[in-house]
Amino acid sequence: MTLMRLLDLVRPHRRSLAWLAALNALAALAALALPWLGGTILAGILGGGKAAIGSAIFVLVGVLALLTALSVAAAFVSTRLNAEIRADLRRQLFDHVQRLPISFHDQHGKGDTLALLTYESWRLGEFVAGTVAATPARLLTVIGAS
Repeated sequence: MTLMRLLDLVRPHRRSLAWLAALNALAALAALALPWLGGTILAGILGGGKAAIGSAIFVLVGVLALLTALSVAAAFVSTRLNAEIRADLRRQLFDHVQRLPISFHDQHGKGDTLALLTYESWRLGEFVAGTVAATPARLLTVIGAS
């Protein structure tokens, strides 16, 4: 599949894809706060600052709750996006297979066609929902960790 065909396939779902990328990016930013909070708690333990430890633990619990909520929301959007992309792709593939001449079906195995309609469309949906949407979050993590 060419990049242009992939973009044509994803175009109707760009709002869901942007939403998923935003959720992943927010989760990456929240995850970057964890080492800082751990250092604050450790500094409070070593330095004896009880007030700093209490507030840092409170913030840590909030960040962990936020990360959990973002992960659940991202999983929901990703699953839905993946299913929608797979359905569109399978519909297009099925229409294409129906238009092929009988000689094509005689020359090619039925298993190959079924694998294309099921497994390959699943892999493409996973790629779009999992890899493409996670790229901004990965970039934020690399920038924030350096």
